[in-house]
Order: sequence, then structure tokens, then C-alpha cells
Amino acid sequence: MVSIGDGYALRTEEITCDLGEFEDNLVLAERHRARGDSRGAARLLDTTLAAWQGAPWPAFPDRSRRPSGPA
Repeated sequence: MVSIGDGYALRTEEITCDLGEFEDNLVLAERHRARGDSRGAARLLDTTLAAWQGAPWPAFPDRSRRPSGPA
């Protein structure tokens, strides 16, 4: 990931994203629930949500806290 202007760019030969895995796990959890396996669904959701703890991209400055107006 590199800083470009006011944003960032991800440069990689292969795109990998935990959002896809997160969404896949939501679908799997719904399948568990639909089969009557609420505990299995809850375990999968707990595991999935645990992977999303902490600040995203902590090594990069939070641009949302920038003062508004001309730089």
C-alpha cells in the first residue's frame, strides 16, 4: 500500500481481502442457522468478528481527523 495524494493505493499481483472471507463466513453462518444449528452459527460469527478487532491499517495516519479547509 502506498500513499497517493489524499488516499492510498494497494498494489499487488494477487488481490487478497478479508472482506471476502468475512462475507463468506456470514453466508456459512446463515446456512448453519437455517439448518437449526444456532450454536454453530454463533461460533462461526464469533470467530469471524474476532478477526475484525482493532483499527484498520494502524500504520497509516487517520486522514478523517484532518482539519477541513485549504491545506
